[in-house]
This record gives sequence, C-alpha cells and structure tokens, in this order.
Amino acid sequence: MSRPLPPNSDPGRHTARQNVAANLTREILAGNYSAAQPMPSEHQLCQRFGVSRVTVRLALGDLQNRGLIYRRHGKGTFVYPPSHMPVKPVGMLVLGLEMAAWQEISCIMKGAFAHLHSRGSHLMVLGSAPKSWTSEVAPGLSGVIVVPLGVGAEDLANIRQRGLPYVIFATSSLTSGPSLRLNLQQSAEELTRRMLALGHRRFALLTTANPLDEMRRDGIRAALASASLPAGALIEASCGPRGDAADEVLDQLLGASAVRDGAASPAGRPTAIIASNQSLGLHAWTTAQVKGLRVPQELSIAAFLVDGAQKVRGLSGMLGNFTACGNEAAARLGRAFLEGIPVEDWGVGHSPVEGSTLGPAPITAVA
Repeated sequence: MSRPLPPNSDPGRHTARQNVAANLTREILAGNYSAAQPMPSEHQLCQRFGVSRVTVRLALGDLQNRGLIYRRHGKGTFVYPPSHMPVKPVGMLVLGLEMAAWQEISCIMKGAFAHLHSRGSHLMVLGSAPKSWTSEVAPGLSGVIVVPLGVGAEDLANIRQRGLPYVIFATSSLTSGPSLRLNLQQSAEELTRRMLALGHRRFALLTTANPLDEMRRDGIRAALASASLPAGALIEASCGPRGDAADEVLDQLLGASAVRDGAASPAGRPTAIIASNQSLGLHAWTTAQVKGLRVPQELSIAAFLVDGAQKVRGLSGMLGNFTACGNEAAARLGRAFLEGIPVEDWGVGHSPVEGSTLGPAPITAVA
C-alpha cells in the first residue's frame, strides 16, 4: 500500500494525485460505483484523468488507506458497500493523563467517543509522543485530536508526515494547524461583565491551577481592567489539582471573622465568587449556606459549566458545549480523512446559565 497523502500536503507537488483521489472519493461517497462491480481499471483511469499509471496507483492507495476501496487479485478494485465501509478510530493525543480528568477535556473525549461509537468505531487515547508510536498505530487511525500541553512542533510535524489529519485545541502555547478554539478567555470576560453590571467590584476566583484556568483568569482581568478596577479587585485562590484545598480556601474567604468583620482581605470580603468548574461552584454554594451567608443576597456565585456533566440545578454561570465539539471534532476528522481535505477552524460556544446564585451586589458593598 502506498504511503498516505496528508490532507495539507503541498498542492504544487501532488496536484495530479490529489485530483484523482478527490474526484474518485466524491464519486464513491455519492454512490456512483456498485459494490458488486469492479471500478474502472488503472488504464481507464489513466486515460480519463490524463495521468500516469504511477499517479493512479498512488491515488488508489490513498483511497484504500482511507477504507473506501479494496483490491481483489485478478478481479480488480471494488468499493465497500456503505453499510460495510470501515470507520477507523480517532486518536486523542494527551501527554499527561491527568489532563483527561479536566472537565473540558473529559467532555470532549465523551463527545468524540459517542460519535465514533455510533459508527462502530472508538476513540484511542495516545499518551506518548508520535515518534514513539509503534508501526501499527498511525495506519489504524483516521485522525488525531491534539491536547497541546506538552506537545511540540516536532510532534505535529510527525503526525503530518504520517498522513493523518488533526485538530489542536487553541491555547496560548501552541496553535499550529487546524484548531478548535476553546474561547475560555472570552467566556470568562463575558461572565465578569455580567457581574460588573450587577454592581460587583470585589471578586474571588477559585481554580484548580491548570492552564485552562489561566485563560479564564486572563478574561476576568481584562473585564476588570476595562472597568478601571485595580488588580486587588480579584483574589485568586488555588484549591489544588483535585479541589482538595477548597475547604481551607473558602474558610479564608468566608470564615466567621470574614463574615463578621467584612474583611477577608485588604480589598474587603468578595461579594462574588467565580469557580473554574461546577464542583468548586457547588462547594462554594454549600459552604456559604453553612456559614449563614445568603446566596445571592450577600454573596453571588457563578461557575464555568460543561454540557457533558450532570447539572446542578440553580447554579449560575457560563455553559460551554465541549461534548458537542468533541462529537464534531471526530466527525470533521473522519470527513477530512475520507475526502483528503483539510480541517477548518471552529470554536466552542458558550452561553449564560441563569440560575439562582447570581444577583446584585449587596447595597453596602456598592456604596
């Protein structure tokens, strides 16, 4: 079998091969060829496209690698029936399996798995650099979803050399190639502007200290800066990678002395808490109630939510459609692999969740 041609290959070098493969792919997917009859011979294809037999063989090799055709010795080349057309797994490159536990990543994985499972395939988690993959890995994939943390330009070049389409999560560190924009900074800025419009001027951000939280923090800071608020208007508090320090952090923010004196920090006790995930938002809500704080009359709470998690009724915040984007990522990679076309950029959508934990700032705080 010929080496697969990457979807983003140099068009000047591979125009003829790509043209033959693209035309035949469209015709196969349109049902122009019967699964019971052989396709036109190599000689016929050479005459039709005006290319050499080598070019035709390379193009047919690309279609065979994509799972569109198969060859029977002495019989010719045949297309797979639509119901039997194999769907190769999609790989998800995650160099650091702890990242798979992040709510955004786990929901994208969930969405990709759901799409592939519905097509009789599966998602393969890849925890090692592409250069260390065994010879069986790349030929068994239709594409790769790349979590960029820990991934370098060499890794992406290796994926391209293997002829695999890929999509990479757009972060501030590495955005080379087709990207899925997470839009975390934008959603955080929008949420903060909503809270500023409600009169809040003192905020606390609860995080798990991962790079995605840093993007949200930057969005919050941008909104505060646009409102001419000082850096001290935001208290950043890490609750640990798994949120284990949340009780201690919330005691410092909302402890008895803070409630009584109204001063958990020189800037004053925050009137609004922003949690980087649903779990921390629920924890803050429960802790506030235990400490006798009325939510949202005395303390507003909002969290960044994901569409693949069980919802906490009443928790306000911003909802990201990460599961839907995981489904879309697997679908786009499948199309790119079959049709030999590049993956186009797109982004995660975020929408406000109007719960019961977000309200106007206390009058004393506004005054």
